[in-house]
Amino acid sequence: MFSRPKSAQLRRIEEAFEQGRLDEAYSMAQTAKRSTDSAVLEAVSRLADALMVRGQEHLLARRFADALADFGRAGD
Repeated sequence: MFSRPKSAQLRRIEEAFEQGRLDEAYSMAQTAKRSTDSAVLEAVSRLADALMVRGQEHLLARRFADALADFGRAGD
C-alpha cells in the first residue's frame, strides 16, 4: 500500500540517467548493482539498455572504441 521512499543513491542514478549523463550514472551504479533492492536493480537494467543503444549509435558512426566501451559497461 505504501511505497518505500527512494534511496538517495537511486535518486542520483535516476537523475543522471534522465539527464543523459550515462557515464556518470554508470559510475554510480557500479556500487548500486550489488544491491538487492528491486528498484535499484531496475535502474541498473535500464542503464544497461541505454548503454547498448548508445553503443550501437557509436558503432554505426564507426567510433569503434566508444562502441566497445559502452558494450563493455552494459555487460558489467
